[in-house]
Amino acid sequence: MDFSAWVGRDINKFWLSVEGDKSKDEREFEYQLGYERAISPFWNMQAGLRRDCRDGDERDWLSIGLEGLLPYFIDSSAQVFVAEDGRYALRLKGQYDLLLSQRLVLTPDAELNVYSRRDDNWGQDTGLSDVEFGLRLRYEIKREIAPYVGVVWSRSSVDGVPSKNSENWRVALGLHMWY
Repeated sequence: MDFSAWVGRDINKFWLSVEGDKSKDEREFEYQLGYERAISPFWNMQAGLRRDCRDGDERDWLSIGLEGLLPYFIDSSAQVFVAEDGRYALRLKGQYDLLLSQRLVLTPDAELNVYSRRDDNWGQDTGLSDVEFGLRLRYEIKREIAPYVGVVWSRSSVDGVPSKNSENWRVALGLHMWY
């Protein structure tokens, strides 16, 4: 589940983002609340809070980031997180909308997470801990409403803990909406 919403105008915004996964064994959610300010026509600076929740265990982070449009219309973001126990994390994201027709859009995306310290409880390794690549195909009924279907490949690793090493494929179904 992914959800994001914001309130404000082009220069100043407050935003909320929720990402989560639920399987038979566990539930994992990430909440982010922040402030965003435009620093140039194509780039925004972000600052906020992040909370990770996994089956009753929680971790809070401060975040600072940069989001914008790279050449060739690649949406990108980079966020640095600092946890209360002195841990650091870096998240890099990118996606591109490839217009196949006036209504059919193919969107490849990628996300990389890097952590400063290993944490077996959270399934985070030192360095590049997890990576995710996705490919979504959406049909824009109207520009504001577009159902999509996709496939996502992800891999996470923590050395020495075989049950936490995972590589999986999943199907993504959803509705891309904006107002």
